[in-house]
Amino acid sequence: MPMMSTSRGALATKFLHFSRTSAIVIAQHYTTMASTKAGGSAKNLNDSNPKYLGVKLADGASARPGMVIVRQRGTRIEAGKNVRVGRDHTLFSIATGTIAYRTRRKTNFTGRIIAKKVADVV
Repeated sequence: MPMMSTSRGALATKFLHFSRTSAIVIAQHYTTMASTKAGGSAKNLNDSNPKYLGVKLADGASARPGMVIVRQRGTRIEAGKNVRVGRDHTLFSIATGTIAYRTRRKTNFTGRIIAKKVADVV
């Protein structure tokens, strides 16, 4: 039986017919191309600003009330006369005078005696 009377579209649909089960199988394994090509991952691109810690006024420098003497993490240098400790352990002056650093013997909770630096405004 010759198929001359059918159109080309009907012939294509006749040979390219998929059953419902094969369409489901094809849909599960079919993936589209990525819109962005894989670039890998980088974990060390974020960087924070420097905190500018350290001694701001040296020994013998003049200080006015509110001037920052030392910016530090923890109380490496303790507050002495006319010096107060800020919320982030920053030492600042509360009086007008000159900065003087000294060492002081301090007994820890464990009984160990250590030398601590102390900042004074005199």
